[in-house]
Amino acid sequence: MHRRFILLILSSCWIFTSQAQNYVVNSSNDVDDGMCDGVHCSLREAIKAAEADGIPSTITFNIPLSGPHLINPTGPFPNITQPDLSIIGESQPGGPGALVIEFNYRQFFGLPFWQILAPRFSISGFEIRKFLFENPGETIMQFGNGAIPAANCQIRNCAIYEDNSFVPGLSKQLITVSNAPDLVISNNKFGIDFAVSNIFKMEGYLAIEATQGGTLVTIDSNIFVNKVKMIDVKGGDVFISKNIFGAVDTNKANNLLLPSFAIVSSNNSKLDVIDNFFFGITNAAISLANSSWIQFISKNRFYNNSIDLISAGGNGLPVLVSDNTA
Repeated sequence: MHRRFILLILSSCWIFTSQAQNYVVNSSNDVDDGMCDGVHCSLREAIKAAEADGIPSTITFNIPLSGPHLINPTGPFPNITQPDLSIIGESQPGGPGALVIEFNYRQFFGLPFWQILAPRFSISGFEIRKFLFENPGETIMQFGNGAIPAANCQIRNCAIYEDNSFVPGLSKQLITVSNAPDLVISNNKFGIDFAVSNIFKMEGYLAIEATQGGTLVTIDSNIFVNKVKMIDVKGGDVFISKNIFGAVDTNKANNLLLPSFAIVSSNNSKLDVIDNFFFGITNAAISLANSSWIQFISKNRFYNNSIDLISAGGNGLPVLVSDNTA
């Protein structure tokens, strides 16, 4: 009898502590007074509270009045070091586009704005804009580092656009994938807002670094209308599918940005590029070099690019090209 009673208590405790904690952001300012409550909770305060609670957490939004609501960060966000955090921008009344992280070209002095150093982090439903590249190492989000992986993370349904830099030759990495096994980047817009009302000159790109090793990154169903290269791959097992490069749709309308590259892959990276649309790329839609893996290029549509595919220095391994149309 006593054993059954103790077992019931232990089971109930496990159920209680495993439930996710929800924090509701009710202010668009960046103030941190140490509390996230019904009186005031900024996104910064909600992140810090989720970092401190030790259990799976969600962050949702209910900022009063109509949007869009601009969140202007005064400095880098707290590093994500605890697993299982979901930040759901679509929860704000008004839907996607109602929440905007606006940097206003603020300097971050060589620091990443946000480092994700824990598994199962996800963010969705934000517009993110006006990022300034002024120093090496600046990036909006960095997933993992050489010592700490950030596995099974997701960036979904965000619109990232409008950046600037006055430093020639500086690497402009919007999102840096350093050590993020099974990262998913899906249904985002790069270089355009949610409303698809404007295309912005943007030179930032997705960077998958050599420290990713041979682990999987999935880039699926995004729109890229960057000015220069769009995805730079130096490592990882990268699956790129159902994306649009160089246009907002597949109607083959004029592209005024004339992007230089869509995908640049080098070093020891494995690449599967399947069922994408490439339009108006001025140098090459896909550029491959120095790979130690067999690369697969299949079922893509190429239209009005200077060159569809360049492959060089592949260590004798083939590039398998099939069922593409041009």
